[in-house]
Amino acid sequence: MTDRLTNILEDGRPPQPAPASAARPAGRNDRPKGRLVWLNNPQVPALLRDLATGNIALTHEAIQQMPNWRTAAYPRDLLMECGVLPRQDRRILLFQRWLAERLAATTNPEHEQLLRHFAHWHQLRKLRAKADVGPLSVSTGSRPPRLVPSSPGSPAEAALDGDNPS
Repeated sequence: MTDRLTNILEDGRPPQPAPASAARPAGRNDRPKGRLVWLNNPQVPALLRDLATGNIALTHEAIQQMPNWRTAAYPRDLLMECGVLPRQDRRILLFQRWLAERLAATTNPEHEQLLRHFAHWHQLRKLRAKADVGPLSVSTGSRPPRLVPSSPGSPAEAALDGDNPS
């Protein structure tokens, strides 16, 4: 795996020494086979090169903006583990990404504003409070929350569906 990463990142310049913590696995549940599968993703070499060269900033915000955020989730976890990025709860980061996509799909500006305010004031606040106590569990962030109660055909349901008929 080291040889594959070296080939991906090599650009003819002498290699820069990596922090010792970068060689550690990303935690107790890290699986080498999973890393190899991830490396086989055709988008990964470009992503790693862009991160290494600074074409993509080493910030949570830049990684959140990437079109294929699932591909970027693993290196972001590694960067947090190594201390390159500040630690943030992964479930909150995934919720924020989901929320941004959901809000972008909402065509009615009033519904979008209502959902944005509710998600930030209620949902994110609750998630952050739970994350302050300890890491959020898989069940806490495994499915997007129902942001507002609704009945079939209600404006809230239409806003959640992006004003697009199912």
